Amino acid sequence: MLTRVKPLLRKIFEFFFPYYLFVTGKIRNVKKASSEGKVILSVFFHNPKKDLFESLIKWFIENHYNFISVDQLYEIYAKDKPFPVNAVLLTVDDGWKENKDNLVAVANKYNIPVTIFINTDPIKNGDGYWVSYLNHKSIQTVKSHSVDSLKKINNSDRVKIIDELKSMISIPREALTIDELKKIQSANISLGAHTITHPFLVKCTDEEAQHEIKGSRDILENWLGSKVDTFAYPFGNYGDRELALVKAAGYKMAFSTISDYITKESIKGIYKIPRFEVVETASVLENICRMTGAWYEIESKFKKAISKQLL
Repeated sequence: MLTRVKPLLRKIFEFFFPYYLFVTGKIRNVKKASSEGKVILSVFFHNPKKDLFESLIKWFIENHYNFISVDQLYEIYAKDKPFPVNAVLLTVDDGWKENKDNLVAVANKYNIPVTIFINTDPIKNGDGYWVSYLNHKSIQTVKSHSVDSLKKINNSDRVKIIDELKSMISIPREALTIDELKKIQSANISLGAHTITHPFLVKCTDEEAQHEIKGSRDILENWLGSKVDTFAYPFGNYGDRELALVKAAGYKMAFSTISDYITKESIKGIYKIPRFEVVETASVLENICRMTGAWYEIESKFKKAISKQLL
């Protein structure tokens, strides 16, 4: 009974919650803080459909937001500049092949800056992202593993499991090509590093972590013939060692998946910049709530209340 009740409650929550946030003025409060230059919205995507991405861009434009680049954010940090009013920063993780038409084309249409953090192995190998092998329905053994279970084991063991799955499953290219990376890089589109194999960095050895962090930068710079100095942690997974390795590798800034605003305090942690995630299976309305940060605090309280009722 409990397993049926929880999904139903979540569906009800996801349907009504965005309306609650709008009606009660939570979105308005965020817009006020942005308009006063108190916060910068930091939003990241993976592989959004074109309609969703463009709808969210239009919402920002209609609500008088100003899009800033990662370089502009760094300048604010380095020179201790005042926050621009109504500022929003857009980033994208992985480098999915659909990004070219669904995201890059829209960014160029509206002349807005976007940074895409590139996971290099799928681009070089022309196959799938490793999570796609894990989620593939054709192999029964996949069911014994999940992303959550693999984050608990050493990286070398994760690699063995994924290599075994790759020997049984064929997945066509899911990532952009090297030529496409070169073509999309422009005044609007900048590229950053996102490791080589997209591991859980804290489960890597020192040598593996350094190779993933520095090696991905070296590969990208070789492909692009230009400097790469921004980084995003796969799964937002990092610790003190990873922060030090990113800095030592020569990156000027790095991005986490911490769901929070960029504030005068959080920007001091230039190697762990927070970002709100867009959920690509969710509605435009829900994602507006997520992008503005209004979703997270109340969602957490709601989940705790529901859990107490169901226990």
